[in-house]
Amino acid sequence: MAQDQELNLELDLTPYDPWVIKKMLSDIDVSQQGKLNLPRQDFENFIIPEMVGDLIQNLGNGVKVKVLVYEEEYILYAYAEWPALVKANGFQTNNLIGLCWVNSSRRFYLQRIN
Repeated sequence: MAQDQELNLELDLTPYDPWVIKKMLSDIDVSQQGKLNLPRQDFENFIIPEMVGDLIQNLGNGVKVKVLVYEEEYILYAYAEWPALVKANGFQTNNLIGLCWVNSSRRFYLQRIN
């Protein structure tokens, strides 16, 4: 005996959000001596599983990674260039940024969300 079932055809129009890590920048993050401090658990849960083995093995040694921000590419080595990236992009305290790793290009993608 067939039961009546309703078919839900409701469309979800939620925009795609690729940013697996979101962070509100602090005063320390945007200072000249600042480093970008990311939530460790988010990094371990969402970024590391997407990385290739050789990058993972060298993370503690300060791996050179490419960061794509607004179609401009930066190379960060152990965050040494982070203050220059902050200045070039006008990042300020309380800006929300999004970050994701794309393994096919071996790059971080970073964008100011607000």
